[in-house]
Amino acid sequence: MIKAIDKSSVHRICSGQVILDLATAVKELVENSLDAGATTVEVRLREQGADGFDVIDNGKGISADNYETLALKHYTSKITKFEDLDGVNSFGFRGEALSSLCAVSEMTVTTATEEQAPFGARLEFERSGRLKGTTTCAREHGTTVAVRKLFDNLPVRLREFKKNGKKEFSKCLDQVQAYALVSTGVRISCSNQSSKGDRILQVATSGNRTMKENFANVFGTKLLHQILELEFNLTLDSKDGDADEDRYLFRTERIRVTGLISKPLPNYGRSAGDRQFFYINKRPCDLPKLAKVVNEVYRTYNAHQYPMVVLDLQLSPGDFDVNVTPDKRTIFLHREKDLFQALRVIEREKKNGRSWRAGCF
Repeated sequence: MIKAIDKSSVHRICSGQVILDLATAVKELVENSLDAGATTVEVRLREQGADGFDVIDNGKGISADNYETLALKHYTSKITKFEDLDGVNSFGFRGEALSSLCAVSEMTVTTATEEQAPFGARLEFERSGRLKGTTTCAREHGTTVAVRKLFDNLPVRLREFKKNGKKEFSKCLDQVQAYALVSTGVRISCSNQSSKGDRILQVATSGNRTMKENFANVFGTKLLHQILELEFNLTLDSKDGDADEDRYLFRTERIRVTGLISKPLPNYGRSAGDRQFFYINKRPCDLPKLAKVVNEVYRTYNAHQYPMVVLDLQLSPGDFDVNVTPDKRTIFLHREKDLFQALRVIEREKKNGRSWRAGCF
């Protein structure tokens, strides 16, 4: 007999798709902090995340009238209907992150707005996302989300998490690095506290104005002489319509591209593409086809190495689809072929004598 799955089981099943691992859990909270306008975001791991973690920010905080709905599924301030997706500029918009964290861990939130500070509220939630209790506490404006017992109610996921602890920790650091590199004007740090009580800083930026300065904070100043800054525009021309040319609509779009790349010289690249970061509007994402184009172009100059890359494409919200996978790492570009063609045109112009600093790979 076909029966409906009970709501509690549905909640756990769906939440396990949103919070895939430690890196995803941290990512969701870092994005919440950035959406809240934070200029300082601190990730504190305990035992490489096995004993939990905190994400602390100095953002605008959460107002009291949002406490009850804060961790309920699909409650969000970003959109009200499907059509709003075309104009979303924030990292989050589905109202799933906190709700999903509640389902797969024990989560508490401590928050205060500028009006409430120096006092705030400590919020405790049930696994369903419903508010369980509120207590007054000391807090400057901002929000702290504390996560404990991650995946304790998902036995297989928990076993894999503990078995691959070092790998999960490394993935988490990679995720924090991705946001640290692209987030100018924001101090982002990640530390780990061992069972002995020692807290070791793993990643930290200084609220820099440029990605190059962030790169120096993350990977060290010794590598700065090996990279070039990229800043250029891509122009995409196309026409939409049917076979009747009178109905064609001609479109011209300019995409701003900024970032960093290894100089095209021997020994300035790397043996693997392990330091390549791609973004759409400062959102870290997986763009394997773009990575392939960049690597192919680079290897026409340095045939035996891969470049270090930090590349951010500024697109209009309606020109890409981020609502593809629960973790929002997969993005569909509406004019992908045009974009790659424009990149290859720039590469050909480079061979005709244009400067790398003029925007050529």
